[in-house]
Amino acid sequence: MLKIKDIPKVDRPRERLLQKGANALSKTDLLAILLGSGIKGTNVQTLAKTIITKVDKKIILDFLFTGFPCQPFSEGGYRKGLGAR
Repeated sequence: MLKIKDIPKVDRPRERLLQKGANALSKTDLLAILLGSGIKGTNVQTLAKTIITKVDKKIILDFLFTGFPCQPFSEGGYRKGLGAR
């Protein structure tokens, strides 16, 4: 599992944001920048990808069935790795 510091500087999300702007980055990269670090056993990019996948799927399904977006971060399954340390 690659850590951000193990990625060449030019390929790191934060450096790409500064060089190319937010439109050049994926949602996963942007969230990884906001999160700042991963959790034990999971790097920040994997954590960001997991969150994006679960949140996107939950929001889409919730909207299809109810017409309203959900509150995905209020559910316990989405809190791991978020918030104060």
